[in-house]
Amino acid sequence: MLPGHMTTYTAQGSMFEGLYVRVLKPTGAFREALRRAGFDADAMLPEYPMQVWVDCLDVTAQHLHPGVERFSAWRLIGRDFITGFLDTIAGRLVAVALPFLSPRRFVSQAPRFLRLGVKELDASLDWHTPTTGTMRLPGPHAGAAFLTAGVLEVCLERLKVTPTLEPRALSGTESQLAVSWTAR
Repeated sequence: MLPGHMTTYTAQGSMFEGLYVRVLKPTGAFREALRRAGFDADAMLPEYPMQVWVDCLDVTAQHLHPGVERFSAWRLIGRDFITGFLDTIAGRLVAVALPFLSPRRFVSQAPRFLRLGVKELDASLDWHTPTTGTMRLPGPHAGAAFLTAGVLEVCLERLKVTPTLEPRALSGTESQLAVSWTAR
């Protein structure tokens, strides 16, 4: 991680609301660990420094998926996250559009949808075939592709296709996500 790099990115409060308030509803030691990491469900903020989001994902991984490799746990958390996020005000924008999108159109729109959570994120997508592409996620953290993989898996499954998502960390602050799918 480059010193101070994540300070230029902010995580929207809707991401915390979706994961922690709507889906996980942590209690006890889990809730206290999140509070120590910078998130208090009783005093939510409109946005948080990216480091707080990363720290909270790590806390969540430790509590929900102990013994699972860090980014593999983030992918599992991504699956939970999208379920809750789609129930927030910001997430409803995505949920309303989802049934009207083809898998290709959804994946094409994914970089824009990701900015609902991290407005500074400048993700891009390169298509290789009509059902295969590579998404680049430059910053804020190499784990972004793993969390995003879990999110996209759920959405593509809802579009009734079988997704294949292969996240790769390229550096401490950049990652890629190979995306493809087949019809069921």
